[in-house]
Order: sequence, then C-alpha cells, then structure tokens
Amino acid sequence: MHLYPVKRVSALRRLLPPAAVAALAALLFYGLGCVSRTSEQEQKATLERAIQKSLTSCYAVEGAYPASLAYLEEHYGLMIDHEKYEVDYQTIGTNIRPSVLVVRLGESPDEGGQDGI
Repeated sequence: MHLYPVKRVSALRRLLPPAAVAALAALLFYGLGCVSRTSEQEQKATLERAIQKSLTSCYAVEGAYPASLAYLEEHYGLMIDHEKYEVDYQTIGTNIRPSVLVVRLGESPDEGGQDGI
C-alpha cells in the first residue's frame, strides 16, 4: 500500500512511443493511397472491358461497328462517367474495329499504362 496515489502508465503507451505511433499512422496512410490507386486502375480497366464488350455485341448483332460511342451508350447500355474519364474513339470503317483510348481526367495518356485498346 502506498501513502500517496501512484500514477500508472498504460502498457500500450509504454510499449509504443510517439515515434512508433507516427510511423504506424504514416504506414496506414500509405496503404490507403495504394488501395485507392489500385481501385482507380480497376475502374478504368472495367470501363475498357465494357467498351470492348459493347463493340463486340454491336458488331455481332448489326454486322458493323458504330460510328460513335454515343450509339453504344444509347443502344447497348454502355455507361461512361464523362466527368471522370475521357474516351478517344476513332473509327476507320464500319468493318474495322475502332481504336479506343480511355484516359482518366487529370492524368496523361502515358500514365495510364495502356496505349489503347
């Protein structure tokens, strides 16, 4: 028994000094950034696959590729977030698969990883 109150330090505070807590917080923020970048890359890849599937469906049903992406959006249910992505769609002819490039707004085409589809 003590004659005066004893100040107790929690075991967690004693084991993790403030520098370690800061390092753990930095590691957490880094991990969240990596997850966010991976999610953005997956969203872009999903959009690219959706465009390719819509092109294939259109060609299979109609025997020709559409002249614009708007046609795919209107008739084949393709949904593009135009506030997030810019899609460069270039046709050569109705029987030649169009060139498609998806770029996330705010990034250069070289940052995207793929040069086009």
